[in-house]
Amino acid sequence: MTIQPSSLSGLPRVLFLEAPSSWLTRAALSQGVEVGELLAHLGIGRERDCDLEFLGPKYRDIQRLCALPAGAFAVTRRIIKSVLDLGSTGDRLLLRTVEGSPIYRVCPSCLSQQQTPYHAIHCRFAAWCYCPLHECLLQASCWSCQAEIALPASLVARGRLEGRCAYLSQCFGCAKSHCRAPLVSLTAVSPFMSSFESDQLANGRATLAALYERRVLLPNGESSTLSELRTVERRGMLATQRRPLTAEVLRDRLGQVLGDQANTPAAPQSSTQIVRPADTPAL
Repeated sequence: MTIQPSSLSGLPRVLFLEAPSSWLTRAALSQGVEVGELLAHLGIGRERDCDLEFLGPKYRDIQRLCALPAGAFAVTRRIIKSVLDLGSTGDRLLLRTVEGSPIYRVCPSCLSQQQTPYHAIHCRFAAWCYCPLHECLLQASCWSCQAEIALPASLVARGRLEGRCAYLSQCFGCAKSHCRAPLVSLTAVSPFMSSFESDQLANGRATLAALYERRVLLPNGESSTLSELRTVERRGMLATQRRPLTAEVLRDRLGQVLGDQANTPAAPQSSTQIVRPADTPAL
């Protein structure tokens, strides 16, 4: 099927906080085409970060061709504007593949409860590592084949997955459901996390709030300009410079600790303390 050069009809509505790359994936399915054809019709190159393309003059053409309402992607565009204003720091806040495509993390419980599965813009940020609604760590890859969750993608699949992958709750590598991933409860793994790591998790929500409000709330209750995020990011508090605390990382850590306990005889407690970075207040 070839898209005609006119306004499209039958497109899905934009869901709450949905990322552009998520919506483009669903939009291509609604037109019965692969996502590359839709991107070409909208003037978005595959080499470009399509989430960022929804900001600036190109968005007017996208809005016209897709007949999007005035408020569509309003929150997303506001957050992306702040990301771009931060320059290289903002660039490090976003998760990408080696080729530059958006990468997302997922909460299995959130996906299972959505009537229409989709990916929210905040799940693309390096600092957003856990779901505050379900108190669990986010999955950074497929639990079955370990494929990254990269968007946009074609739900009109060809080859071995043809007819098997129709929802954004499914892996584009093996078609297994992300909802089946074992949950990693924050309560269960918190004893195995440092205070520094706990602050990193707390800073996920604070970072998104700062990007939306364009100001940073400091531990002393005062607020600072958005540029304060550059300082916080340089200190390693936004999970951009270290291995992020995803479900996979904490699951491996928990398994290693339990395995060591099972294979090691009990010993007297030592007074030696674990050396860790100095505690830094969360944003």
